[in-house]
Amino acid sequence: MRRARLLAFSLLVLALVVAAGEGVCRALWTEQQVAPLDPANVIFRDHPTLFWVQRPFLDEKMRPHGRLRTNSLGLRNEEVALPRPPGVYRILSLGESSTWGASVDLQDTYSKRFQQLLNQDRHVRGGPTYEVINAGVGAYSSWQSSVYLRESGLALDPQMVLVYHLKNDRLPRGVVDRHNYLYSVSSTDRRLYERRRLMAPALNVLYESRLYFALRRWGMLTFFRQSAQVPPGQSIPGLGARVPDEDRLAALSSMAEVCKARGVRMVVIKPVYGTAEPDELLAAFAADHQLPFIDLAAVKDSGAWGTNNTALFNDLVHPSADGHRLIARAIYAALDTQGILARMTPPGK
Repeated sequence: MRRARLLAFSLLVLALVVAAGEGVCRALWTEQQVAPLDPANVIFRDHPTLFWVQRPFLDEKMRPHGRLRTNSLGLRNEEVALPRPPGVYRILSLGESSTWGASVDLQDTYSKRFQQLLNQDRHVRGGPTYEVINAGVGAYSSWQSSVYLRESGLALDPQMVLVYHLKNDRLPRGVVDRHNYLYSVSSTDRRLYERRRLMAPALNVLYESRLYFALRRWGMLTFFRQSAQVPPGQSIPGLGARVPDEDRLAALSSMAEVCKARGVRMVVIKPVYGTAEPDELLAAFAADHQLPFIDLAAVKDSGAWGTNNTALFNDLVHPSADGHRLIARAIYAALDTQGILARMTPPGK
């Protein structure tokens, strides 16, 4: 009994100390001032199952990305009307930093360029208003996008989902450690997700705490990190990819299953980069599941875009504004050739 009372008293004291610390931090920092407390990046905030998400209502000048604005959902996109308005065909564009639009303005991203092409064509063919939601997030993998689609993306009521992932899946695990204090550099995205989803309710509470961010700021939460730290942009040799091929297939299969269950068309896109990125998995997966497949790398290799990578890419990975324009045209042309554009109408039409 004495030990029990001592333990209860210790827990009470600890709770009071934490509550006092939280109160002081909330008095010192308003909601708008919490972001600078995050030592990783003022753009991102922690998330239990997605690892990191963009902060909502951002309005930041970011060279060379133009002005970064996010909506109430934390997407680099205009506000999304819910429920989906009648007569609107909605497309959800999932992907990595190329989808997000590194080094270009939002309206120059291939998602918004594709939206422009669809709505220009609408005046000729007739049909619905098209809306393409840019749901790309910097450093995201296909595993993260599959989780986002299940947890949040389908709630936006899309009729089509574009999937644009390759480079980040193959990154060595340590490269993304700088984005999140709780990211284990020795783990794949799948294993990290499976561990953290069990703690999601507790982590949600933790990530709302300003005391938590203050302690991170002062370097007092290093015990959350793995002992082997990795400098940004480097990795521990021999750990392998963030998303091994078997996990890539699992992520793609998950997206295909939830889309099929909801009657949503899923389009698999093989990304294009300034350097060659050989990959047969995406094409094989699309064929096995009878999904539309667009090989942007093959379009580029055909010479249709010329050979000047400097004009098409800002850094041999992220497309320039001209590169995004050509990607949008290639997606449009492929869907037109496959007869999909003619069938793109909202339910009930």
